[in-house]
Amino acid sequence: MKTLKIRQILLAITMLCFATIGANAQAVKGTRIPQLSTAQRNSISAIDINTAKGQAIYNIDTNCIEYWDGSAWRNFCENARWFYMPSIVVDVTTSGTFARDLYLEYKKQFADTDDASTPANSPKAGTALVKSEPNAPNPFNKIYEANALYYYVTGYDDTVFSNVGITPQGVLTYTVNAVNVSDATYMNVVFVVK
Repeated sequence: MKTLKIRQILLAITMLCFATIGANAQAVKGTRIPQLSTAQRNSISAIDINTAKGQAIYNIDTNCIEYWDGSAWRNFCENARWFYMPSIVVDVTTSGTFARDLYLEYKKQFADTDDASTPANSPKAGTALVKSEPNAPNPFNKIYEANALYYYVTGYDDTVFSNVGITPQGVLTYTVNAVNVSDATYMNVVFVVK
């Protein structure tokens, strides 16, 4: 008899909660999560962060819903979580070991930057490098910071390149062997959003 009464009470509480949530959801047409700026989000104390895995906010600076995954804030706004490095010219006519800041190359192609480190033979950003149909939206309105990306070399011509490596900051190091260089010589680099 006690078990039946407890079940009835639990059922009644469940129905009351469902009815209340349902009624409120219809009145407000959805759930509103906390709205914070990036600075406000970043000021959440370490104690709160340690217990807040899964906490979601609406970031009013980025207009994105973000959540804490236990180690970093992630957002739902990026469509692609990875993309290929924009094409760049790499001189393979001279043997030797070289370094190339791939993050800087990416930023130069898609952000309005014009700094002294731009190689003389590189096109400058903002010079209509990207052609599109007239009503197409700008896909490059989000330029990631260097520390917001992982960098991967997914393949390269090993008859031309050796000692290929890439740093967490996006600096590619490689040796050009200058052997068997052809039109088919390649190197693929992928950026992944953290």
